Amino acid sequence: MRADSFAESIENNSARVRAFHNAVAEQFARAAHTEHTHTRDFCIGDGIVRLEFAGDALIAPLTRALEHLRVKTAHAADLTIGLWEIESVGVGLPPPPWTNGAYLPRGELEGFTTPDYFTAFNADGRILFVYDVQNARAFVSVFDHTQLPAYERAAPLRPLLARFLETRHIQYVHAAGVGLRDGGVLLAGKGGAGKSTSSLACLDSDLFFAGDDYCAARFDGIPNAYSLYNSAKGHASTIQRLRFLEPLITNPETMARDKAIFFLREHFPEKLIREFPLRAILIPRVTGKPDTQVRVASPQAALLALAPSTVSQLPNAGAQVFQHLTALVRQVPSFYLDAGTDLPQIPQTILGVLREQGAQT
Repeated sequence: MRADSFAESIENNSARVRAFHNAVAEQFARAAHTEHTHTRDFCIGDGIVRLEFAGDALIAPLTRALEHLRVKTAHAADLTIGLWEIESVGVGLPPPPWTNGAYLPRGELEGFTTPDYFTAFNADGRILFVYDVQNARAFVSVFDHTQLPAYERAAPLRPLLARFLETRHIQYVHAAGVGLRDGGVLLAGKGGAGKSTSSLACLDSDLFFAGDDYCAARFDGIPNAYSLYNSAKGHASTIQRLRFLEPLITNPETMARDKAIFFLREHFPEKLIREFPLRAILIPRVTGKPDTQVRVASPQAALLALAPSTVSQLPNAGAQVFQHLTALVRQVPSFYLDAGTDLPQIPQTILGVLREQGAQT
């Protein structure tokens, strides 16, 4: 293809994406005209994200996990997201200008994300996400809130928040986070590595909780970690070891296919922390032995624990995520956390790491 033809093709596609985003914006305006609009502001990373709900059907399911980050109405927002439910409001989406073959496994819509516009679709929950990056305006349309997957209630708006944080040099990461006001750690690893058990075990200690599955971390400048959700998830084995969690389960009807979900703000609000300086990255490993120990790990090991699972869960994530995480793991030390069966040793061992890294414990 000639250079001028290639440039014309890119421009035509950009115009098509822009036209679709504008059409979605018009549908939200119709929904907001039909229903009363409810506004909620949240501090996400170091910015303010404003959620504008047309109708109230989506408020509870999409804000419960974010409530610990809610702030009084701000003068201005860094990102505004308009949300509506098609089933209750009666305002649908514009006809999709793509074919069935455009749907990709992580939620991408092939050809519908550009540097200025982000588009993703969650087929499980029938949720459309669109984001006009330059104008800091996004929209979410949900067909029926009763059909939202449990994981979407536990970690809502993941595609949009990840892209928003990236614009602020903060990377959304698949990791747990615990710490103190002047320093904490990320716990990184694939599912089953022990992130949730290790982070939840810290609730009965001096450590604060920032997240058990997703957090965010600044990848340039002074490293800082940020809480995203107050939710936590656990397998039956985790609940068996941490019995105090059993009466807090919010989704007993779906536990046959999903992890148990807890919203910690409703039970342990004093144990939640919004952010802390990042002192170390820990890579949990379940050993089956009683004692918990730490061993030095390489930056490459930390990158391998963080990057693949993060990339696999974010639409349109690619090489830039590896670059951001590479910058992060070069700034803080990494350790293996050989987690033992004597659970109180886990937070005590993490506190020991923080003391060695200069945190006041």
